[in-house]
Amino acid sequence: MSPIDMLSLLKNGNEDKAGVSGVKGCCVPDTFTATLYERTTEEESRKIYFSETIISRDLANKRLAEDFTKDNVTTSTIALCTESGAILYVFTRATKQCTRVQWPKCPINPGLYCFSSNGTLDASFSLGAGPGALDVQVWGYSSAVYGGEVIISPDNCVPVATAFETRAISTDTKYISAVLYTDVTLSISDPSVFVPPPYCDTEEDGETLTFDRPEFDIRGARHWGRFAPFR
Repeated sequence: MSPIDMLSLLKNGNEDKAGVSGVKGCCVPDTFTATLYERTTEEESRKIYFSETIISRDLANKRLAEDFTKDNVTTSTIALCTESGAILYVFTRATKQCTRVQWPKCPINPGLYCFSSNGTLDASFSLGAGPGALDVQVWGYSSAVYGGEVIISPDNCVPVATAFETRAISTDTKYISAVLYTDVTLSISDPSVFVPPPYCDTEEDGETLTFDRPEFDIRGARHWGRFAPFR
C-alpha cells in the first residue's frame, strides 16, 4: 500500500454514539502507542505480505505518527495540526524523500477513533489465567468493502487483534488480513516521534499536495481505517 493510500476513508455509516453497551461504539484512548504486526493474503494470487507498524496517537495535542515497515523499507508519517489547518508528512529516512499533504482544517480531535456501533458481539472470553488474565470481547462488522472481527479490551477500548477481509475498490481484489497489537501503552514515551525531519521543511526536497475536500477524514490512516471499523 502506498503512503498516499492513507488518505482513503472507510466508514460504516452508523454515527449514533448513544444507547450503546459494553464496548459497542466505544472510543480508543486519546493517548495510545502500540506495535502492530500484520499478515495479509491476496486471495486470487495467494501472495502473502508481512508488515510492522509502530503507531503513536496524541489526540489531546492533535498529533499522530506511525512508522510502517514492509520488505525492509520503512515509510514514516506525521500528522500535525497548525493555526491554518493541518499538515501530513510522509517520508522515508533512508532516502530523505518527503511529501507534505496540507488540509485547510484540523481533522484531529479527542475521541477521533470510535468504533461504529453497528457491530455484533460474537464472543467474550479471557486471555491468560489468574490475576493477569485479560478479559476481551469479539465484535463482528460488515460493510460493502469490509468484513471481519475486532478483539477489544472492554475495560479501556484498546484493540488486541483484528481479522478482516477487504476489497480494493479500483481492482475488486480481495485481501484477507490478521493484525496483532503488541507493546500497547496509554502514554507517549518519546515525543520526538512527532517531529518531522529537517528535509521535510525544504521546498527542493519535498513535494506539497493540498487537499480541501470537506469529506476527508484522518481516520482513514493506513493502520486505523483499514484495521478497525471506526465511525
